Amino acid sequence: MKIIAPNKTSYQIPFDDNGNMLRWDGDHRKKDRDNFFFEDTLRVEGFGRGRSASTFHVTSQTNGTKYDIRATEMLKIMQELAFEKGIFTGTFTFRKGGANISLGVINEKEIKELEKLNKTALMVRERLATVEV
Repeated sequence: MKIIAPNKTSYQIPFDDNGNMLRWDGDHRKKDRDNFFFEDTLRVEGFGRGRSASTFHVTSQTNGTKYDIRATEMLKIMQELAFEKGIFTGTFTFRKGGANISLGVINEKEIKELEKLNKTALMVRERLATVEV
């Protein structure tokens, strides 16, 4: 896994003690981390469903970290990335839907748009922090 940049979302990503992503932010085993963009090669290990979404279980081929990807995100991955025997490489970040977290693939255009939004949001936050109330 190669971390590219922080993703300044308003939410943090829950991980367990072994560094594996947890898909629910209410999990008591969690250790929250800031969101980030990263490149990795992942392998599909299986699939399952929680209370509200079907997910694919994937594992990093570089460090063994486990992630979940919602079925709708997996469709996007299958349409945009090359697959070979259940293995694919891409640029990813984490997305939140309700209380659930999912890995999501992003392309170069989205990275540039998100970086621009993140810089703008950071500037606004910094400006608001200097305003006296």
